[in-house]
Amino acid sequence: MKKAISKILYYITKLTPKFDWIIIQTYPIWEDNGVAVYEYYKNTHKIIWLIPDKLEFIPFQINKNTIFLKRNSIRAIFYYIFSRYVFMTHGLYFRKFPKNQISVNLWHGMPLKRIGVEKGKSQLITNYTLSTSVYFNQILAEAFKISQNSILPIGLPRNVRLFTNREETLEKLKVSSTTKIIFWLPTYRKSVEGDVRIDGIDFGNVFNMPNFDTKQFCILLKELDIICYVKPHPMSVFHDIYDNERLKIINDTWLYKKKLTLYEALSVCDILITDISSVLVDFLLVNKPIIFAFPDKEAYIKSRGLATDSFLKNLPGPFCINQFEITKQLTEICNKQDNYLIQREKLKLIYHENENYLECIDNLNTILSIK
Repeated sequence: MKKAISKILYYITKLTPKFDWIIIQTYPIWEDNGVAVYEYYKNTHKIIWLIPDKLEFIPFQINKNTIFLKRNSIRAIFYYIFSRYVFMTHGLYFRKFPKNQISVNLWHGMPLKRIGVEKGKSQLITNYTLSTSVYFNQILAEAFKISQNSILPIGLPRNVRLFTNREETLEKLKVSSTTKIIFWLPTYRKSVEGDVRIDGIDFGNVFNMPNFDTKQFCILLKELDIICYVKPHPMSVFHDIYDNERLKIINDTWLYKKKLTLYEALSVCDILITDISSVLVDFLLVNKPIIFAFPDKEAYIKSRGLATDSFLKNLPGPFCINQFEITKQLTEICNKQDNYLIQREKLKLIYHENENYLECIDNLNTILSIK
């Protein structure tokens, strides 16, 4: 029944005239690519932002041209049918969009692990798909089974938000300008929504590290004058907010309440800790230290697989499999020992076709001919 309804909607959309309205639908609800697109067009176009059943805190200023509608409501479908422009991260009512709409797959990060068709999903055929460089074009083409000619290596709109005003962001976080800030962003091992699956080994703690001693970690953070924000993947199991002086376990809603999105918060990040999250590709633009906490590498690769085998051979930071190694690397970095500066610069040139992140959405606007 769902496929039949989707097919009918596709042909209705294909036959109807279009207005210069813009549809945005992203996951998470305020994913930074969608927010960056919104900020660019909000004063010139009617924008219809499709949301889940519940509207969460809005972490940015909106204007009168904006309509928020539940994704599966009749009004949302009506506006969708007549909208000329569609920006999304995971598809919408169908996986192939009619040619009389200009559809853009923003996705939500350059793939380091297998995604799309390689993970059992169907094609996602849009007019355009964004990438940060030609390096990822073939990976994306294979993942979505699309032509490389439809992939634009102009960068991701959200990366401009990595350079948000530092003082304003620190004020929202209530953090001193002299304190170092870590963001620890692990990808999920056990997903509880969307594509429900288990990858690698779940070590049963938010850091996904074996035998992790949170008390000892907090002592280290205090000694090094660090505040660490741990944000689990939106699809992973999340138990509760943990908030003490040095360690804060947060989620998207926590950020939204502070009028922040993830990439705005990352603008004040001094050290990134992750495993195989695509955020590391974008973080290369700021050229700050990255630590890889990836104790289940072999198990993860076996169950999930990598988009490219070359990734782990050219890491732009130290590889850690336990808390002792994390402690060692953090101490060295805080003592101004950065052994991966040159490697990060080299990898940035590969992963980013256009280092001028400010030009991304201007270039996209020119290509789409949005007036």
